[in-house]
Amino acid sequence: VLIAGSLTMELGVADAATCVLWLFPLFVVARRLRAPIDWALAAVTVLIVLDVVVRNIVVYGTGQGSDGIESFGESSYAFFMQASSAILGLLFSLVALASVSIDLLGKYRRQAEFDPLTNLLNRRGFDEAIARLRTAGPLSGSMVICDIDHFKRINDDFGHAVGDRVLVGLSALLRRHCLASDLIARYGGEEFVIFMAEQDAQAAFERSEAIRLQIAASDWRDVGLDRRVTASFGIAGMGGENIENALERADVALYRAKSGGRNTVVAADVVSPAGPSNVTPLPRRARRR
Repeated sequence: VLIAGSLTMELGVADAATCVLWLFPLFVVARRLRAPIDWALAAVTVLIVLDVVVRNIVVYGTGQGSDGIESFGESSYAFFMQASSAILGLLFSLVALASVSIDLLGKYRRQAEFDPLTNLLNRRGFDEAIARLRTAGPLSGSMVICDIDHFKRINDDFGHAVGDRVLVGLSALLRRHCLASDLIARYGGEEFVIFMAEQDAQAAFERSEAIRLQIAASDWRDVGLDRRVTASFGIAGMGGENIENALERADVALYRAKSGGRNTVVAADVVSPAGPSNVTPLPRRARRR
């Protein structure tokens, strides 16, 4: 305006710079758009760029800016320019606020439902995931409880840092041996719970036995532990029953595995070649770690 005395040129330069400022971040994040709210934010950004481009075409095509600043301020083009900018600016702000809010809620939900050490579901997250599955109909599968044998001795002899690394390593091992349809949770301390969907007690027994053998054969020296780690498993098949009942029966089976010498798998109503079978309910009691 000051050098060339051209309002049209000033508008063109400003609009071109505006397009660059909006398109650059859009280009940077384009490959990382996942959630619907992210796509909505990108769509609003594209609308803003289109508005700027159309406005520029109108200025150059109709010569709206050629009469000088005074007349431009009273033109219909200036009115629609400010109106569209205000509407799109408000829309972008609302979508951006929604995006930040959804991300924040997702972060809080993850903190509430996931164990920060192992990144597995925690007890609350496991219960919520089971409740969501129940909305689709009665549950069918098996409940598995895995408990590390003598874990307190690991913490006492090697420190809690080593104990934490053992928990992380065991969590990774469980992920490798479980299916995508399985739910895995750190239910508390050194106890893990797995819901194996559509797996009867016999199938869950065989898979748990394979996991048990892998745990016992693992080398833990890279985490600072120079002794073998073993785990005991309790299994209960379920078909539409209350989740608490299934966990109680699996817990009873785990108690039998612990009392029978540890490093074994016990499943209700499944004959084990190396352990007890046909688990019957016992009064719940504190298990020795």
